[in-house]
Amino acid sequence: MTKNVVSCEPGRSLTDAVEMMNANGIRHLVIGRAGKVEGVISLHDITRHVERTSNLYEI
Repeated sequence: MTKNVVSCEPGRSLTDAVEMMNANGIRHLVIGRAGKVEGVISLHDITRHVERTSNLYEI
């Protein structure tokens, strides 16, 4: 089990979340505040969101 959990507060941007994940070498990020977990987001979740909301295949 992970000793030092990396988390961020709700409302931060996806860019912030990805930067935190990359800086810490993690693929899952706990979302919460005041010591309470509100959710977990993964790089896969972010990738799926970007694919669905962006037109990455158009040049």
